Amino acid sequence: MDLLLRLSAFLASLRVTQSKIVRAVEALHIPPSSNLEFHDRRAVRVCAVQYELKNYSSLQEYVSDINGYIEKAVKTGAQMVVFPEGMSFSSLSLIPFYSKIESRLKGTQDKAEVLETLSEIFVDYLYEIYSTLFSHLALSHRIYIVAGSTYLYEDDTLRNRAHLFGPAGGELAVQDKLFPSGDELSIGMTGGERIEVTETNLGHLAMMVGQDDEYYEPFKIASLSGADLIALTASCKGKKDPFRAVGAVAARAYEYNVFCIRSTMVGRFVTGEKLSDQAGVYGPYPCAKEEHGVIACAPNDTEGCIVAARLDFQKLENTLDNYNSYSNDAISAQYGELFQDYVK
Repeated sequence: MDLLLRLSAFLASLRVTQSKIVRAVEALHIPPSSNLEFHDRRAVRVCAVQYELKNYSSLQEYVSDINGYIEKAVKTGAQMVVFPEGMSFSSLSLIPFYSKIESRLKGTQDKAEVLETLSEIFVDYLYEIYSTLFSHLALSHRIYIVAGSTYLYEDDTLRNRAHLFGPAGGELAVQDKLFPSGDELSIGMTGGERIEVTETNLGHLAMMVGQDDEYYEPFKIASLSGADLIALTASCKGKKDPFRAVGAVAARAYEYNVFCIRSTMVGRFVTGEKLSDQAGVYGPYPCAKEEHGVIACAPNDTEGCIVAARLDFQKLENTLDNYNSYSNDAISAQYGELFQDYVK
């Protein structure tokens, strides 16, 4: 198995090169958008991607599929598109002997062992495709792309890192996953130590990876550091957990007065594990139409799609005081007597 994997990695480095990726993007003849030529904080257009894992037969098919999500987003006027955690793994099916490798990995009981194998042998190949592809797609469409995340080694330390690419194609910011999963910790991954906040033409952006959105501290630190927009790159195994988005992310958006763009991944990972989740855009309760924090949400948790939304950052500045001014009339009517001592 080890020999097959290493032979596959070697052949993959010859089959998929930076120049071939660039040519694959150029072959799409992408017209540059004008979405960022004018930007107003009262009408910022963003898009969360619900990416569906697939097996691809060629590099061109892969590049075309990834671009399809961005193309749909750009047509809605999107100025920033956010992809989910682990996007570098989306190109795994392009490696030689993939069907044989996939069948063997699915039979592996230790999922951490699978992640370790993939990260040790294919990490350079996966990172090269990931960084080259999203850089050139951002440049071609002239928009911001939060490209989800990729595994990489830095000073012999394994990281799960999200990247922001700008409309000129350059890497503008990175963010390491703060709280690696149990499997990731078992293979030696090191978590990030700080939240980076980057100034863009659309707002001050922070990024979070995976289950970082389960903790309140990253949101608080991002908010205190000046962030008004947070890109959440998620990838959840098992059954969908609706509370995670509505009960956690929407609540954090309200609590810390920020907008959140949460991307997700659906389908089956190479290990056979099912990924189910719904992408969405969230904000403080007064900023959502139904005042529950959900500005837009994917229609299901099984198919690839985009979730586009228009954000008014002016509302963040005018949001009512969290503790004194905002009230829920339904709760007040039901439990009015309990509030009498506090309503003056």
